[in-house]
Amino acid sequence: MNSINDTPQNDVVIIEFPISDDDEIKQYQEMCALHSLQNGEAAISSHLLFHAMFSGETLQANIAKSLKLRKAMEEATRALIAKSDRLVVYCDKGITPHMSLAIQFAEKMGVPVSYRSIKSDDERLEELKQLIAEKRG
Repeated sequence: MNSINDTPQNDVVIIEFPISDDDEIKQYQEMCALHSLQNGEAAISSHLLFHAMFSGETLQANIAKSLKLRKAMEEATRALIAKSDRLVVYCDKGITPHMSLAIQFAEKMGVPVSYRSIKSDDERLEELKQLIAEKRG
C-alpha cells in the first residue's frame, strides 16, 4: 500500500489566462487547465475559482457594484500566488492588464513566472481539444 509520502509531489501553480464569456476563450481556458494538469501540476486559477463560487452574472454584477469585493478578490489572488510554487502565464491570447499585475506581484514576491503557449505543441493541442469535446459530448 502506498503512503502519501511515496507519491511524487506536484508543484502548486497559479495559472493565468485571459477571461471572457466568449466560447472560444472559455475553451482556451479549459485547454490551459488541462495542459497544466497534464504537466503534473496542481493547477489553480483564481479566475475560475471565483466564477465557480458565484454564478457568472452574480459575480460580474457584484464586482461592478463593489470595489470592496474586487479588492478582496485581488488580495485573495495575491495570497494564492505568494503561496504557490510558480505562476504560469498562458499567453496565446495575449496578456491582459490583470495578468500583468499578477506577473508583477509574483516577481516582487520571488515566485518564479513561466510563460507558456499551448499552440506551440500541435499534437497536445489536438489531444486537449479531443478531451474537451468528449467532456461536453
